[in-house]
Amino acid sequence: MLSTLVVVVILGVIVTIAISNGPSSPKSTGGSAAGTTTTTSVKSIGTEANEAAVASCLGNFATVSAALATYKTLETSAPPAGTAWATSSATGGALLESWPTDAP
Repeated sequence: MLSTLVVVVILGVIVTIAISNGPSSPKSTGGSAAGTTTTTSVKSIGTEANEAAVASCLGNFATVSAALATYKTLETSAPPAGTAWATSSATGGALLESWPTDAP
C-alpha cells in the first residue's frame, strides 16, 4: 500500500512538472506576401482541465493519506491490501465514505 502511495506521489510530481513546462513561448508563423511575420501566443488545450485533474489527484492523495494515518494510529499497524480497511464499517466506522476515483 505504501508503495502505491509513493507511485501516486511521483506521478503527481511528474504531471505537475509536465504542466508547468508546457508550451508557453510565442511562436512565429509563416510570413505574409509582404515578408512580415506574425507572432501568436501558443495556447494549451485543456489547461484548466489539467489543473483541475492535478488538484483533484492531490486532494485524493491527501484524503487517503489522512485515512492511512488514522488507521495506523487506531490499529498500530499497516492496513491490509485493498480498500476495505478504509471503506468498511465493520470495525466501528468507515474512515472514508468511498475510495476516491477520478473519471478518465
